[in-house]
Amino acid sequence: MRKATKIIPSMFIIALLFMGNTFSQVTISSDNGSSYGGTWGNGNNNGTGFMAWSNTYGSDTGTFIGSPANNGMGTTGIGTTAFGMYATGTAYVNAGRTFNQGLQVGDTLTFYWAINWDASSGNKGFDLKSGSTTIINVNNTGSATITITDGTVSTDYGTNPMLVTVTRTSSSNYDVSITERDGSGTYTGSFSNSSSIDNINFYVGAQGDGEGNRNMYFNELKINRNADLSITGSAGYRLLSSPVTTPYSTVLEPIWTQGASTTSDTDQGDPNVFTWDRTTDAWEGATNLDANIVAGTGFLVYVYADDDFDDSDDAFPKTLSVSGTENAVDTAPTLNSANDGYTLVGNPFATTIDFDEATKVDLTNVAYVWDPNSGSGNGGTDANGGSGSWKTWTGSAGDLTDGLITPFQGFFVQNSSSASSPSITFSSASKSSGGTFLGKSANSISYLRLNAEGNGLSSSAWIQLSEEGSFYDKVKGDANKLQPLSTNYAQLAIQKGDELMDIAHVDAKEAYSLPIAFTSTIGGEFTLRATDFTISSDVEITFHDYQEGVSLKLDESFSYTFDTPRLKAQNIEPLSIIKSGVFRAKATDGTRFAITITPNTNSVSNETDSKVTEFALDQNYPNPFNPSTTINYSVKNSGAVNISVYNLMGQKVAELVNETKSAGSYNVTWNASEVSSGMYYYRLEAGGQSLTRKMTLIK
Repeated sequence: MRKATKIIPSMFIIALLFMGNTFSQVTISSDNGSSYGGTWGNGNNNGTGFMAWSNTYGSDTGTFIGSPANNGMGTTGIGTTAFGMYATGTAYVNAGRTFNQGLQVGDTLTFYWAINWDASSGNKGFDLKSGSTTIINVNNTGSATITITDGTVSTDYGTNPMLVTVTRTSSSNYDVSITERDGSGTYTGSFSNSSSIDNINFYVGAQGDGEGNRNMYFNELKINRNADLSITGSAGYRLLSSPVTTPYSTVLEPIWTQGASTTSDTDQGDPNVFTWDRTTDAWEGATNLDANIVAGTGFLVYVYADDDFDDSDDAFPKTLSVSGTENAVDTAPTLNSANDGYTLVGNPFATTIDFDEATKVDLTNVAYVWDPNSGSGNGGTDANGGSGSWKTWTGSAGDLTDGLITPFQGFFVQNSSSASSPSITFSSASKSSGGTFLGKSANSISYLRLNAEGNGLSSSAWIQLSEEGSFYDKVKGDANKLQPLSTNYAQLAIQKGDELMDIAHVDAKEAYSLPIAFTSTIGGEFTLRATDFTISSDVEITFHDYQEGVSLKLDESFSYTFDTPRLKAQNIEPLSIIKSGVFRAKATDGTRFAITITPNTNSVSNETDSKVTEFALDQNYPNPFNPSTTINYSVKNSGAVNISVYNLMGQKVAELVNETKSAGSYNVTWNASEVSSGMYYYRLEAGGQSLTRKMTLIK
């Protein structure tokens, strides 16, 4: 029997799939005449998920809110406060409604439609359109017959409101059903079209009835979207959110929960559902699973293989489902207020969102998504695979492709270092086209992606080059490397200062060396490759393995195989992994690997430049170094110049320059063979000014 206080970890292979075959649906768009207060016209919009009404009116036409009973029709389904349209003369009235998003595969549009007296010499009906192109037309003219594109809905008169249902069953097909107004049955039809229906136009015209007996009504417009989540693979952590406001217990009902005092399967054992305490930057076990999931927030769940505590693992996939009305647009969850603080947010919609289109204030512009199905070699088929890894996106680079975040996905954001009022808002503009990403033009950027793979594990890290980057300071476009939420992993990172980066945003205006940190819980052979490379020939990049004394040109064909020991063995329970919060991976003192970035226009001169007009201290080169490095500097005026080196304790370990210099540019070399490996500061002092930089010695 599995104890509730202990988890026996199995392979961390879990995939999140947004399934087409669904059990539940979420209402993403809705509108009802009862919300309009008795009047309705062009530009009104009291619904959700639609653009404002776009109405055009001819002579003797109009729109109103009323009851179909006033014109001899039933009210079942359609209600007594429906949208009404009339055209008592020879002109037409049109009422257009554009959806915030076109119908995706699995989406269903429904509404009630009612007509009584048949159209006279004119027409009344509706067009389902993609842009300005009509995909499906339903029309009544001059008789009891109601037609549909290439067919007939019914030929008999009746007064019952008709329920219209339009479902996009595939990328190239729509199914339509319409209940017949005489109550005799239901029309069904299938229409082949690959365009996305994104608006509807209702119309009435040339009815020639001054009494308005030929009015048309419709109501209860809704678009429903599939809202199921399939978790495949085996036990492990998931970061989740919900597209509707509903209790945790509703979303998690199919899987085992424990440690909460309310509505978990048992109140015994450590919690396996966690929320993020944004005031302390730490995980907090959920105690009340009847509490509602706040729109736009995320939560963490450890998914067990055993769903019912019967000592027998239950099959994957496990399906989570929700139903109800989608969270409102302009969702803005409350964020951590501290500088550099993290907040666990989540996709609040039943639609994939584009992180770049979310409105962000005082954030680092980075999304952190935990993907338990990545971080393994050979697509997760290796025996040691499925370790999981964090995927990041900075707006222009990262493994979180194009910054698209699927429904039900929780993710972290981080405040900037000087955050006064951090916020993130998910508006309708945040919604993408459901996984088929359209509309974002590719940025012209230079970047390099490195990927280390071996022993069933893999990990990646990125370097992005631009004028806004920095080798020294954390800037927009940097993404920290976070500690994995698994006991088995490989971790590749770029070291920038004393922080490890998943994405390091640097410039290429000067030669510089960046340490590469690599660790793995499994020792053995790994291969490091450049999998994405868009850096121009104006920049030369060299890879260094200081342990083996190897230096290689790094370009799009780069590949290097090495052996590494495993990390010190640790018997870590999965639940204990998160007790320290979402902590950043830590830099180590010793660095085996590094890359040197060198602009091809870079040159170093020992000659005095009489035209130099600035006081400057360049980064040493190479850096990291062993045992010698060169420091370039400039002084604006003649006078005493001092350059000294200090350790992290502030103790002077070397004095490189202490003499009078004329204005100009110089360099000096430091041979550090008599000091130990580590980080050092070097300081230039002249003319009452001083500049300090850091450098790293690796032996």
